[in-house]
Amino acid sequence: MDRTCPIWTKLQGKKAAGLAAAEEGIGQTIQNLKTYASLCKIYWAGSVTTLAKKPGDAAKNKSLERRLERLARKLAL
Repeated sequence: MDRTCPIWTKLQGKKAAGLAAAEEGIGQTIQNLKTYASLCKIYWAGSVTTLAKKPGDAAKNKSLERRLERLARKLAL
């Protein structure tokens, strides 16, 4: 993200969303993305996070697909 400074003005008004998967806590990941979006004046559409300890765990999360679809609709509008 730090290498995008020269194009920040071109990012203004665009949409962004955060997606994060982690084995334990998500930590600062989403907050860092939101801060970046704010600095660049990018519209923050939202975020989806999930915990996944093993490959395939996220695919087993029943609510994840629904949350991703909701976020995708916000980005598509």
